[in-house]
Amino acid sequence: MIQHRIHATDAEIDRLVYELYGLTDEEIAIVEGNSG
Repeated sequence: MIQHRIHATDAEIDRLVYELYGLTDEEIAIVEGNSG
């Protein structure tokens, strides 16, 4: 239960940071290691 909340909070923080820096979907994929 707590792990789920931590993961959800981490994902929300990531999303806010990406938005703050104006990252494109391609740049987000690179940051998250999903560029392939």
